[in-house]
Amino acid sequence: MPRCALPLSRRVYGPAEVRAAIAFFEDFTDGGSVPVRVAASSFPWQSGFKERCAHTFVRSLELFPQERCLENPAVWPVWASMVNNLATMMLKDISPQFQQACYRATEAGDGPLLALPFSGSLGWRRRARLAGFL
Repeated sequence: MPRCALPLSRRVYGPAEVRAAIAFFEDFTDGGSVPVRVAASSFPWQSGFKERCAHTFVRSLELFPQERCLENPAVWPVWASMVNNLATMMLKDISPQFQQACYRATEAGDGPLLALPFSGSLGWRRRARLAGFL
C-alpha cells in the first residue's frame, strides 16, 4: 500500500482545507473585489501549462462562486477543493521544492499533494515531510 501524502483523516483535514481555502480566496481576490479570473491572470506565471491548468479551476470557480456555495455547508468541500487545486497550480509554478514534493507523491502512487493549508500543523511541508516526499 502506498504511503499517504495526507496521513490524517478527511475528518481532520477537510475543515482545515475549507478554512485555508476561504482565507486564500479572500486574499487572492482582495476580499472579493477582484474577479478570480483577473487575479489569476495577474499572477506572474512561469509555465504556460500550469497557467492553463489553473484556468480550468478558475472557470469552475466562476461557475460555482463562493457566495453561492458558502450558503450551503454541504458543498464547502467541493468549493475548497477547486480553490486548493488553483493554489496548488500556483505554488507548483513558483516553488521548485513543492513541485518536487508533488512529483514524488505522484511517483509513489499517493496522488496529488495539495498546497492548502500552506502552513501550520497541516501545512503542505509538514504533510510532505511526514510522507517522505521532502
